[in-house]
Amino acid sequence: MQNENPEIKAQVASLTATVAQQGREIETVKAERDQALAAVAKMQQYVRRLLRDRFGRATERLLGITPPNQEIIAEVESFLRAALAAAAQAEADSKAPVVPEASVTAPEAASAPASPPPMVAKVPKLRGTRQKPSVTYPALEVRESVADVPEPDRIDSAGQPMAKVGEETTEEVVLVTPEVFIKRTVYPRYRSTQPVDDDQPAERAGVPVPERIVNGGFLSDGTVHALLIGKCGDATPCNRTLEIMARAGCRLSSSVVDQASSAGGELLIPMAQQIRESLRNAPVVGVDGANMRCRDAKLHRQCKRTLIYTVTDGTEAWYHWAPDETHAHGAEVVAGFHHWTIADAWPGWPDSLPIGARLAGCLAHARRPFARIEDHDRDAATMVKLFAEVYEVEDLAHEEATTECGDELSPTWKSTIYRHRRRLRDHVSRGIMERIRAFALVLDPRYPGATGHPCGSGSRYILNNW
Repeated sequence: MQNENPEIKAQVASLTATVAQQGREIETVKAERDQALAAVAKMQQYVRRLLRDRFGRATERLLGITPPNQEIIAEVESFLRAALAAAAQAEADSKAPVVPEASVTAPEAASAPASPPPMVAKVPKLRGTRQKPSVTYPALEVRESVADVPEPDRIDSAGQPMAKVGEETTEEVVLVTPEVFIKRTVYPRYRSTQPVDDDQPAERAGVPVPERIVNGGFLSDGTVHALLIGKCGDATPCNRTLEIMARAGCRLSSSVVDQASSAGGELLIPMAQQIRESLRNAPVVGVDGANMRCRDAKLHRQCKRTLIYTVTDGTEAWYHWAPDETHAHGAEVVAGFHHWTIADAWPGWPDSLPIGARLAGCLAHARRPFARIEDHDRDAATMVKLFAEVYEVEDLAHEEATTECGDELSPTWKSTIYRHRRRLRDHVSRGIMERIRAFALVLDPRYPGATGHPCGSGSRYILNNW
């Protein structure tokens, strides 16, 4: 045992040194991790500050560009430079050649030639089969230009003109940012120089100044059209459009845009009346109201909640704005509608329907309580699946009408979609709706009114509006 003690002690000492070395390496890794986490936290702080400066609470009221915080940008740049330098140094250290001890003690190893690196076959890049933009988008205008060499540069060293041997053509899709400029139009006026009598005016000639949407206003008719299309078609608020124009050097007042939007809307009143007349003859329409904030002078530049009602048959829509939420506005919305009207349980609808019109419950409102808890309630999930079957029938009717007419722009689209919906609802949806009613009768006593469970309120909504 006495002979083995020195060996055991040596092993213990070696293991102790190894454990200590690993402990130091672990501490080094922990320090690097803490340093990386601190760097990430600092970068997140920079990003939050930059976002807060650019997109603050008053973003909707800003018309121009918020000046960037140069101090934060300088801090971010210095931080990134330091981080990149540290990363480059770490990569250089990791790529430093390590000379093994055997190469120092063994001369034959030093004289041995280094093995060549393995040969890696280069994979040829496949050329794409993408067509030119002019072929992919034939409706786009092609503006062609020639980038030719100046004629003096087409003379060779012998003084002879070079011959054209070919050409290279490129195509690219160009999006030009909106230009803001002032269009000045001069209308010359002419007057006859012939002498005339006192009671006879001189002959005059000149092109009359055309009327505009906002006569005497700043904005052209095309600009008003762009504002309305951006606001109503592309969901771009007017204040965003003002920011775009401000970047181009034209900072307009919001009152100018409000005046232009109102004038443009007045021109569309005949079209809105025509849409409403078309919906009055539709066999089925859906009506609903949505909250809309509107500025009120009595509230000292604050907004109040108003309602905007939508009437649609699935192909076109008509809107009616009301300054408050009283039930009397229901008659203003559905006046003249004598067919089926799909609506929610708002008390303003039943008393507003004219004689002969019929009120039907809205499936979307009936489904809503169950959809809120379908992920963790079996009864709610079952009811949602039943509603999904009804929606599948509606999708099938749309597919059949599309197959028959081609698209929704066809003049026979309305009559075709009505015909397919009526047939499928009679033969398929009617049975699904009876199953929905039967399941609601089961859920109603299972979830009494005192519990306030969504399945109880949803089933009673279905039964009360059946």
